[in-house]
Amino acid sequence: MEITKRHLLYWRLKNQFLVSKGKRLEVVSKLLGLQAQFANNPKYALRIRASDFDEETWSDGLVKTWIFRHTLHVIRSDELGLYHSAYEGVPGGWADDWGMKAGRIESVAAFLMERIRAGLCGRAELKEQCREFGLSEQEMAYAFNGWGGIFSQMFRRGLIAYHPGVEKKFIFCKNVKFIDRDAARLELIRRYFRNIGPAKKEDCFIFMGYYLNPRKAAQELMRAAGLEAVTCEGEEYFYIGSIPEEDEIPKCLFLAGFDRMIMGYKNTNRTYLIDKKNMSEIVTPQGIAFPTVLLDGRVCAKWKMGNPVLVTSLENISGKNRRLIQNTGEEYFKCDVIFK
Repeated sequence: MEITKRHLLYWRLKNQFLVSKGKRLEVVSKLLGLQAQFANNPKYALRIRASDFDEETWSDGLVKTWIFRHTLHVIRSDELGLYHSAYEGVPGGWADDWGMKAGRIESVAAFLMERIRAGLCGRAELKEQCREFGLSEQEMAYAFNGWGGIFSQMFRRGLIAYHPGVEKKFIFCKNVKFIDRDAARLELIRRYFRNIGPAKKEDCFIFMGYYLNPRKAAQELMRAAGLEAVTCEGEEYFYIGSIPEEDEIPKCLFLAGFDRMIMGYKNTNRTYLIDKKNMSEIVTPQGIAFPTVLLDGRVCAKWKMGNPVLVTSLENISGKNRRLIQNTGEEYFKCDVIFK
């Protein structure tokens, strides 16, 4: 079946809860989590998409952990096992790392778990406890390394996670269920093409990163996923589910930083949403993806949270559309929106 670019855009917007909203936990699950290098982005993404969003309770039932491309994401706490299973399967023994033997790492991890379970959840207080426990400076450097250290092994085992908000507080996790690695990967592939697709297979490889290494095994999983294909301007896109009838695209939308509508696809495939001349303004060479404003399905501006919210235009925007952007932003964020 051949579809238009407009139809492809509408389909993706609809799948990603930008045509009509969904329930908070459903949104997080279907979008394979929400990227969280900047801690407030998941909250903004849910504010825009979730019909039951509440400023005080938006993080209930959610945790933050490293998943795709070794980046922080907010996911459902009851799906921790699914994501960690897809990474490297059911946990085996503790590994030697950074000059520390596995047995030493296991004993330090057990000590940290006791402290976290007792309510000591901040990095500073845990550092002090570890010094009292007798960790050397080298061991301290490993345990509290910015890329995870001992905590990284504890995260992947489903023992702990971060609180989903702005403070880096650890959460004790319990009853995390691991499953077969390929079964977990197959489930995530199906979710990707059902809720972030239609997309190219290469988009899925890039999005999931090392989750789908080696490629040959991932291709076999994609064949097992039951993907169907449509073509758009001579290129093939894959999906799962039914094809929606093309309908009206929302006139104005605000997207969070690192939003799935941008980060769900390979860089060269983002032109469906962003003009090439504006690409570096939206996604920097360092990989920072800024919050954006869409007009009629195209990125026209960036925005920055504050009171008021500041909007920076990337092109000429008429007075009528400026008022539309301001009204839409004020409805989302309950504060003034002004153009910088």
